[in-house]
Amino acid sequence: MLPESYKKNYNKILTFKDIAIKVSSNIYSPLKWLEEFLSPSFVVNPNNIDSLCSVELICDEILYIKSLNKIKQISPEIKDVFALDNRMIQLPMFNGGKDNKYLIDKECEILYKIEEENKTFSVISKNDSRFCRKALMRILREIAMNHCLTLGHQLIHCAALSYNNKGILITGPKGAGKTTLLIGLLQLKSSYYIANDRASVNIDNNIPSFQGIPTIVNIKKNTLKIFSEFHDNLLASKYDYHMNLNKSDMGPTDNIQPDNLGNYSLNPLQFCKLLNTKQKPNAKLNIIIFPVINNKKSTPEIVKLSPTEASKELTHSLYRSGSEFLNTQIFTLNGEIKSLESKSRKDLCFKITSKVQSYKINLGVDSYKDLSLINTMLN
Repeated sequence: MLPESYKKNYNKILTFKDIAIKVSSNIYSPLKWLEEFLSPSFVVNPNNIDSLCSVELICDEILYIKSLNKIKQISPEIKDVFALDNRMIQLPMFNGGKDNKYLIDKECEILYKIEEENKTFSVISKNDSRFCRKALMRILREIAMNHCLTLGHQLIHCAALSYNNKGILITGPKGAGKTTLLIGLLQLKSSYYIANDRASVNIDNNIPSFQGIPTIVNIKKNTLKIFSEFHDNLLASKYDYHMNLNKSDMGPTDNIQPDNLGNYSLNPLQFCKLLNTKQKPNAKLNIIIFPVINNKKSTPEIVKLSPTEASKELTHSLYRSGSEFLNTQIFTLNGEIKSLESKSRKDLCFKITSKVQSYKINLGVDSYKDLSLINTMLN
């Protein structure tokens, strides 16, 4: 029998591309937060449409302890669970019998229950916390990313926006200045936020397009030094990624604190609110920018790249390009996912860059004071 605390469920149907996912929780506020976080890439639909899988959040300390005791004598197997750009999040998996499996994140006090036969994924937590909200979001994001790979799309490590109806990817390795340039370009009129860390790129009828993949927006302290007004607004907002926009669902809020590196974390809607910009889920791809940061006080230096030059750069920007294992197999809907071979990835990158304009932009510390040169290039 279910504990009294989670007999009442709140439900939403979220769709991503052509798949529908039923999401439920015994507490309403995490669902409201999730809807805000994933929008507009995930769209809320009426509850009467068919869903391919179910994802549920159960906040109940008694159930958490019972589930933990149930599997504590079982030997686990380490599994790749969530794909990040520079690493895999690995967790121990336990066989719970009856086609049920459990994953444990002891540090965050989160249990994942996987019912393979009926495609139900559960997050079991002692209470509503930033950890269970992040876990819920990661499951839906992983399902979406794996679905994109199943469709033959390519995941790119990038920031992305639409400007004057042109789709723009800003891509490169960590520390290249993607988020910094994104903040600068989003201050131009007629710009829309699409993504901060990753996007799914597809070519249909010889036209490349991309879909944003929702992520936490991590803003580094050096970026905040460049945009002092944004920094002041961020501190005044008291935003943090685990709260919804009106900050009413997680109790009293103190001044937000950076991590140990001085960086701040926002959800996409909070990020856009601070920049007074709107969001779009996708766009046709017209321009790819490869930023390079220097420490000189200089205006932007713009170099147009040939398709071959841009293709070589883009190959290094593929999501998890340095790893043999580009995806996980836990949160999937359509069976095993096959990764593209190295040559196929290079061919796809050239096919993309041959249909768009590509630029390398050398950015100094003063480059963001006047973006007129970049604005001219984009137009």
